Amino acid sequence: MSSSNQSESLSRLFGGALRNLDSAALVQPDGTILFVQPKTAADVATLPQATILCHRYLTLQNRDVAVTNDPYSGGTLASDFTLVMGLGFHPKERNIDLLIAARISLNPRLPAAEKLDGEGVRVPPMPLAQAGVLNRELLTAIAAHPLAPQDLFARVEAAIEQLSQTADLLTRISREPGSILRALNFQNYLKDSGRAFETLMAKLPLGSVNVSTTLSSGEMLKLHLKISEERLLFDFAGSDNSTAFALTELATFGACWAAIISTLGESVPINSATFEHLQVSAPSRTFLSASAPRATLRGMTEGIASVGRVVQDALCTLQSKLQSKQQSGFRTGSSPSGVGIFQLVFSDTLMFSLQVPGGSGAAVNASGSDVAGTWSRQERFLPDPEAIERAFPIHWLEIAKRPDSGGAGRNSGGHGAILALELRQDCELRWLDGSLGRKSSGVDGGRPGIPGAIEIIRAGKTDRDEHREPEGKTALRAGDRVYILSGGGGGFGAPVNDKDDGDHAPP
Repeated sequence: MSSSNQSESLSRLFGGALRNLDSAALVQPDGTILFVQPKTAADVATLPQATILCHRYLTLQNRDVAVTNDPYSGGTLASDFTLVMGLGFHPKERNIDLLIAARISLNPRLPAAEKLDGEGVRVPPMPLAQAGVLNRELLTAIAAHPLAPQDLFARVEAAIEQLSQTADLLTRISREPGSILRALNFQNYLKDSGRAFETLMAKLPLGSVNVSTTLSSGEMLKLHLKISEERLLFDFAGSDNSTAFALTELATFGACWAAIISTLGESVPINSATFEHLQVSAPSRTFLSASAPRATLRGMTEGIASVGRVVQDALCTLQSKLQSKQQSGFRTGSSPSGVGIFQLVFSDTLMFSLQVPGGSGAAVNASGSDVAGTWSRQERFLPDPEAIERAFPIHWLEIAKRPDSGGAGRNSGGHGAILALELRQDCELRWLDGSLGRKSSGVDGGRPGIPGAIEIIRAGKTDRDEHREPEGKTALRAGDRVYILSGGGGGFGAPVNDKDDGDHAPP
């Protein structure tokens, strides 16, 4: 089998082994990243780093499991827990061959806190299982913390079982005659991955450009993007130190990676070899490389999306300088600022939470995707509506695409969503959504997308209360109707036969 065929086989094997895990990674004990399967842009680089740090601090052995949710140890949110299992193909040997990581996402606490300790229980890398035996007392203590997410114990137990199944599969394959799970094959796979990324980079325009954007909180985000044949440099020097957002440098790296990949519309393996082609400079005095005790909820959601958007803006600006600006086919309108988080809190033990993406921006050769957001592996943003009605005192009125919410253009922006429901019990609505009240810009005459909004019709009334602030909460009564409207993506190119250069998107 040729090296390239072996690499393709390894990539399929890794993806298949991790397919039942939402966000997962395979890392060698020396810190070499073999494969990352991220659910969100924030996971791209943070998940392998959490894996590396857990092993560095705890020296995991076969079937040992570590846990952490610390954003400053490779985590993202206090509600996202990373589990790392050591795997040795030869159980009698002390050394392990692989580290398998899985990240589970639970409901974040809204409204967003000012400090990390207010967002949830903070768990530094610590041992959770030894040789496959769970430390139930430790997990019980973590789950009993007043700020711990609901269902933490059950979700962690289930994730450990999934990790064990992945470990069993990889162990069986490693014992097959001529198994592909060999160090030399890993080295060739990484080389091939690097070459694949270089081929992808060849589609990008060479040069440098400076762009900036204003965050919803009013601060300035600045980017100097430089693209050479070997590397992409993202330098955020000069950006303001936002009081509303806090990202780690690894999360910023992930946002840059996701923006490049989603803009090009192709994928390559995410590993150490492909990471080498990106260099991100996020000055420590900015929100892009924050440190504890900064809270991370807004940063890892709206902040990530803002970074992705400024990268896309930089690519568009750089490409527009070329004589044939449509040849590469990647110029794109912007997408809404992240995935909105909405929660209906009925009691301390009963809370319905959902995340709602908007439409993606249109490209030079394609319309934007509906209800897709900027970049995410999440295929469905809403579970079975009937199951939700059985579990919570709500009644669904409508679940649909939001008509005409994508910006018009030669290629139109993707549409957002309409989620309409009627309450059967009093509750409090909490939300965090940076797209509320903010348009997604179009490109080359494309129209902006319609901003996101929350509309409420109180029981017995016909007037609608509208909320466009990016974060808030409001009390609701049984019989009230809630309409969650996510934003649309920006269009590309002036609409056909449209001579009016005005802004056609509703206010």
